[in-house]
Order: sequence, then C-alpha cells, then structure tokens
Amino acid sequence: MQRVVVSAVAALCATGCDLFADVSEPEHIGPKAESVAFDGETISGRGVALKFAPNNVRLPISLSYEGVELLQSSGSECEQLAGVAIDPMETAVGDRMATNGTLASTLTATLTGPAITQVVVTYELPYDCEGQQTLKGTSTFTMFPSGRIVRHDAMIEPATSGIAMSSICAVRCGKAGPATLESFWGFASSGERVEVDGNGNDFTITNQSEVRSTSESCVQFPKTHVATRWEDLDGETSADAGVIKSTHSFFVDQEVFAPATYSITSVTYPAEPGLTCSMLLQKARTPVLEVLENDQVFAMDADPVTHIFSDHRPHHSGQFTLHSDVPVAGDFAVALDLGDPSHVLVDGTDNYTLQLPPKKGDPILIWFDGPVGAPITIEATP
Repeated sequence: MQRVVVSAVAALCATGCDLFADVSEPEHIGPKAESVAFDGETISGRGVALKFAPNNVRLPISLSYEGVELLQSSGSECEQLAGVAIDPMETAVGDRMATNGTLASTLTATLTGPAITQVVVTYELPYDCEGQQTLKGTSTFTMFPSGRIVRHDAMIEPATSGIAMSSICAVRCGKAGPATLESFWGFASSGERVEVDGNGNDFTITNQSEVRSTSESCVQFPKTHVATRWEDLDGETSADAGVIKSTHSFFVDQEVFAPATYSITSVTYPAEPGLTCSMLLQKARTPVLEVLENDQVFAMDADPVTHIFSDHRPHHSGQFTLHSDVPVAGDFAVALDLGDPSHVLVDGTDNYTLQLPPKKGDPILIWFDGPVGAPITIEATP
C-alpha cells in the first residue's frame, strides 16, 4: 500500500507554503493522475470527447471514443444525439434552431478540471400547440477522467400553458398522436444493442428494432462500447429511423397535460472493448461509501446531480478513512472540507487526481480511479 503526500502547488512548493498561493486555476495533483479538461466546446478525458453545439441549442453534438462517433446525427430534428423531446411536437438537441419564435440557450462551465469538469446547458425552445408553447430545461453534464458522464436533466417544462388535445398538434418525424415527454441518448445505428441477463452474462438483442423496458443497457461498436444507466431504474431501449435510443419517459401518449417540471439522472460510460457490458454497468453504478473517523462511521451522500460524494464535517487535521463494505468497481469522486492544508496525505492508492478550489477554504475535490478494494486514508496537515 503506497503512501503519497500531496503538497502545496504541485511539487514546486516547499514545506509550510500556502497551498493556495497564486492559484487562479484548480491544480492537477496526483502521482499517477489522469485529468479531464474543457476547451470551451469539448470535454475530454481517457479517449472520450463530449462536444457541445457552439450555437442554437447548446446540448451535445458529438460523443466519441478514440475518434469513433457514438451518437447518431443526420441533421434531423428527431430524437438523435442527446436531448429532451415533447414528442411529436418539439425536440431539444444540439444545434437545434427555433422554427417558431425565439430560441434561448446558454452554456456555462462550472468546473473545468482536472479531476471533474461540469457543463450546464439551459434551453428554451418555442413550438406551436394550442398557441405558442416552450420546451425548456437545464441539463448538467459532469465528466470524470475515466470518461464517465453523469447527466442530470432538471426543471424540464414541456409546455408554457396547459394543453387539452396534444394529438391535434404538429406532426414531426413521421409521428402523430398524443404527447410523450422523454429524455434520451441517441446512439449510432452502426452499433449493436447488448443487455445483461439475470446471471450477469451479456447477450445481444436478436431483434434490434425491439422495444425493451430496461434501465441498464449497452451499445457495442467494433472498437468500443458504451453503457447507459437511468438512475430511477425506469427506462427503455429501442432502435428505429437509424438510431439506437436509450430513453426515460416522464409520460407517454398523454392528450392532456398541464405545466409541470420533471428531472432525471443518467450515467453514460464509454470504454475500451475489452470490458463486457456487465463489467461496464458495474462501473456505472453509484457505490455506497462511508467515512470512518475516531471509531465512528458516517455515511457519505452522493449528490443526485453530479454523483460526487460529500461529507460536510470538517477534516482540518487528523486521519479519516473512506470505506465501502464491498469492492468499488468503478471510479468515484469526493468533495471534502480539509480547511486550508499545506499537505494532504493519501494512503491506499496512488490512482487519483486532486482539484483545488479557486477560493481558499472551499471543498477540495478528489477523483479516485477504480477498482478500489481497500480503504483509503486521508490526512490533511494545516
């Protein structure tokens, strides 16, 4: 078990110097650290690149692994790429332009690495159905150096005012009928749909156009595959019109609906082809973590938006341990109140990246690569 001391500003700072001296950007620290970065349009980490639209609706227009495109895009406004649809009236996807009214969309990078990058996209997309309506929402994409993406769609409002008969509204994408509200990932049709049976074995869906109710699924490509998991365990997969969809539906075939807000979290994990779908889905699941300190056990809470674990108690001096009752298959990140330390000692792994906050005293972010089978001890020195 290796003991690693992280000191001040990388390795350039002598003992006793200020950890936050002259820090305008978060520091990248760790003996075998990997990083994730954002260049204004694309988040990149471990072969994964998530690119956002520079104009119109600012949602993603590409997700690739080692240069292999994973999302389907034919320039259609239908359910491709990754977005939210009030079907069949309107779909919010990357670079979608307004056809009726004025579009509003913003992109804000709230974390820019190296341990965690987070991009928040808002959109307000007008459409016509019993008067002018607006499909609006906020999508937060949090990506870690492993390439794991936690996407949280929040404050989704399918309409501005109540709709009494949605089936008589616009017909798009060859569809008509009552409204369905869904969040989706639209993967390239060149892949194959794969699921995991009750014994933990992968199997390929024989009828690739079959609609299947599942919260966990994979799409296999020749040089990579990608797993998707809906956190409320209520999802489905399908393939039609040249796109493989992993979808969460908030309501289905509804004639009448009033203004309301909805939210959902999904985890998407592109990776090397050597991992099975079963192994990749294990990595996508959120572990259960505890803090052991002074012979007491405290549960850590995973933020529903980011899946970053937090322990709000201060750890300004002394040791504490991150622990799980079972080995952790995937990577995870923690936000810790370590005060204003000059050194941080990590014992139990050297596969981590530490991110300093731009403001002294704010939580320090640490990303740990998986698998993790042993407890990790952390000690901050003031």
